[in-house]
Amino acid sequence: MGEKKDIDVLLRMIENPIRRRILYKISREAHYPLQLSRELKISQQSVTKHLKALKDAGFAETFEGKSAAGPPRTYYTIPNRQFSVLVDIGPGLFDVKLQTSGELSDKAGRAFKGIEDKCNNLLKLKGSLNRLKDLSKLLKDVNRSMGELEERRLYLSQIKQKILEETYGIIGELDDYEQRSVMYYIVGEDTISIRQLSEEVDLREEAVEKILNKLSEKDII
Repeated sequence: MGEKKDIDVLLRMIENPIRRRILYKISREAHYPLQLSRELKISQQSVTKHLKALKDAGFAETFEGKSAAGPPRTYYTIPNRQFSVLVDIGPGLFDVKLQTSGELSDKAGRAFKGIEDKCNNLLKLKGSLNRLKDLSKLLKDVNRSMGELEERRLYLSQIKQKILEETYGIIGELDDYEQRSVMYYIVGEDTISIRQLSEEVDLREEAVEKILNKLSEKDII
């Protein structure tokens, strides 16, 4: 599935407040439908419907677990996958990106090696309750570091917005609408194929190629 479709599916799943509450619950520990129904104070039929939607979209998985009384229960939990959605909206700025843990670079890992080493050392220790205090302290350190990074990212996003507002204003001076449409997509991009542009601006690849040639002749690109 492509990134855009992944984002569409994700936003469709989390736009519903009940599904967000279910995801919150099952991300912490596995739950069975009747348990969720009681805790969320909604019908089991509604819970089952939302769980099916989450499972079909790949945001929940099941396993059979023991029951204190009666037959085994079907438990729901979060699959072993991690991703983040970043949304930037402002004058001249609209950007939605999906990032997965598989995209992490070695450079990013080196920047947080100290925290990762502490984490790995704690994971190696045996026992559970006696590690809780240290794990909680480490989690606070991680949250603090993430907060600092998010603040820096927001600051850069504000600078990006200023640049885009000015850039789009200049592009808006082009007389040809199709040329403007192409420029809006290629400005600031390292690489973008003619095929991608063709899909984005809804023009044939030949037409896109001609527009790019004209823009190049004008020394715009």
